[in-house]
Amino acid sequence: MLAHKDCQGIIVVVTGACGFLGCRLVQMLVETGGLGGCMKKIAEESYNKHGNFAGQAMAETKDFGEFDGWQVSEVRAFDRVINEHVEGMGSASVKVSCVQGDVRDMPVLRDALRDATVVLHAASLVDVWGKYPSTALHSTNVIGTKNVVEACRLENVPCLIYTSTMEVVGPNILGDPFIRGNEDTSYRTMHSLPYTMSKARAELIVLEANGTQLSGGGHLATLALRPTGIYGEDHDILKGVMISVHRCRGVMPMIAPPEAEQGRVYIGNVAWMHILAAYCLYTKPTGPAAGEVFYCYDDSPYLSYSNFNHLLLEAAGLQTTPFQPPYFVILIIVWIAEVVSGMLRPFKRWTPILNRHTLGMVRTPFTVSTDKAAKLLCYQPRYEWKESRERTTRWLSSILPGNQGEQVR
Repeated sequence: MLAHKDCQGIIVVVTGACGFLGCRLVQMLVETGGLGGCMKKIAEESYNKHGNFAGQAMAETKDFGEFDGWQVSEVRAFDRVINEHVEGMGSASVKVSCVQGDVRDMPVLRDALRDATVVLHAASLVDVWGKYPSTALHSTNVIGTKNVVEACRLENVPCLIYTSTMEVVGPNILGDPFIRGNEDTSYRTMHSLPYTMSKARAELIVLEANGTQLSGGGHLATLALRPTGIYGEDHDILKGVMISVHRCRGVMPMIAPPEAEQGRVYIGNVAWMHILAAYCLYTKPTGPAAGEVFYCYDDSPYLSYSNFNHLLLEAAGLQTTPFQPPYFVILIIVWIAEVVSGMLRPFKRWTPILNRHTLGMVRTPFTVSTDKAAKLLCYQPRYEWKESRERTTRWLSSILPGNQGEQVR
């Protein structure tokens, strides 16, 4: 690893860089990485907005932020499909280079990681609906992650941050609640989908790779972040909810009871925790954060998925009428949808958004604590709930009929 006083020209590789989270990671790396090594100042400004806890945590980890060497010179956006918007995110001080490739293609992956300093591994097939065969999920999420770890080792990349998910823990299919749980809270994890199994396996691969010797000397430092449900601008599912409610003249089915509180995190704060994690591993590769896993949440209110969406849609100007169908009716709809999906499978893969897994997920209380991230990563949300909500609802408003921007069709 570069000496702290000489850490100019940091190169960060973002896998899955053209996805929902990946785009924001690239954008925030450009915003925070080209400020002449002022990462500590940026963090302190964020801490000061949220009270004394994070400031106290920073004081306890006295050498965190001691060096002003965090200066990103290049962000390599690695993805199977390149987004022109990402290509144009570079600045005068931070170059954005797009590399088209697949994490399953080792030669291309190694080439993308050559001379890199940090890898933010966000590439993943996300599937809680049964859209992809289990072989595809294993190939991308598990084998692809193994490739990323091995490429880091062969190309002497000292820092790897993995984007995991809270679903590697739960909710389980029995609906057991998880209330303000932390990384050490005992929970009866029961994976019922190839997707959650693949993410759990990939997370373990990354954590077990911490301390692995690099081919050129030194050791690899890793950690994993588990975001709760993510919301924010350009969110396809939230946009889909918006369109569906509009077409149904403002009637919004409340499939999740009010008591089924869930943790939802703003996309900008997920990206911010990734940046802090990268900075922490870079400055303290053998520190207490290395080899650890962290839940990722902010100060968004604990609400059921239905009530949370209702809150955002109304703030965006769409008047909604919540409708709570009887639970047995929802189960019948789910059963019919799964039967139809099975009948169509030989001819067409149709995957309804609502199935037994997603129904159980949104009806189970599952909330997390980020005390560990606050203590070891000095994390506090960069965007408070008010700003997160305003940014999201402003985007939602722009896709309403009659407003500027994309129109609901």
